[in-house]
Amino acid sequence: MSGPIPNSESSAGVAIWRETWPQRLNLLWLAMSVFMAFWGVVAFVFALSGDAGSVAGSIGAAGGGAMILVCLWIGVQMAGFRWVRLSRRVTTCVRDEYGSGVRVGPGALGVNLITVMMLGCAVFFTCVLLVWHWGYESLLPESRVGVHHYVISAFFAVVTIGLVPLLSMLRSTLGLELYSEVVVRTTKRSLFARTAGDIVLSWASILDVADEVKLIHHKMGTTKTPLIRLMTHSSVPQEGRFRWDTDDYVELPVGAMAVEPNALLSVLREMHQSEARRRELLSLSPRTLFSPPPLRKRLWGPKG
Repeated sequence: MSGPIPNSESSAGVAIWRETWPQRLNLLWLAMSVFMAFWGVVAFVFALSGDAGSVAGSIGAAGGGAMILVCLWIGVQMAGFRWVRLSRRVTTCVRDEYGSGVRVGPGALGVNLITVMMLGCAVFFTCVLLVWHWGYESLLPESRVGVHHYVISAFFAVVTIGLVPLLSMLRSTLGLELYSEVVVRTTKRSLFARTAGDIVLSWASILDVADEVKLIHHKMGTTKTPLIRLMTHSSVPQEGRFRWDTDDYVELPVGAMAVEPNALLSVLREMHQSEARRRELLSLSPRTLFSPPPLRKRLWGPKG
């Protein structure tokens, strides 16, 4: 698995990259994305054409279109189009006690997309109520214009507006910092977190960098969520633990972090080899270190 890093930094990340969790094109999700794209465009055309009957109606239709287009982007991601570019949350970092290293922050795109979707939903249902109150043409289908339908619309408007600040509170703060001597998993304290703080593991205490998969079953099939476990021969400190950590390992929900999962796993395994190897890898820029192969190669897999 190990090997010399090429002189060209542009190929260094690809040289150490190994595929543990395949990222393949999912045609079913892609077809659903095309379907949602159609209805998203229809909603915006309806909003811009003035057929909604009022300014509030046009705004509501645009909000509904935004909600549909966010669902489209989520579908595109589920189809396999993820980690196209390296996130700005992967940066260099410095600590007085450990020196310079590299930090991988939490992924923010998923929460941001859901937040925009909730805002679009809130705008739509709020405009449904305003249009009904002002006596304009309803934004709801003709079979859904009873009073109880507007009560339901009010409920959804209140719920989605309330979810927007709640989502910001639930945003992941988990990060990972890699230094030549230690690995630091960082977590900021939040309103709903039972624990917070750093867990510091020396590379010498790590027995293995293990890969795991969490299966999430739903109507569209089964989603595989990649996990990395840093196995240790000494007890993991209680301070900073999450409920999924144990005495024997610290778990990283790598699918929720701002880097392609296979790239992070490959870098961790390479760094685990020796201090010289770690210093060699840390001399590279984060963009070079965590760059996976081009998306087209990951979607279609190896030839032959």
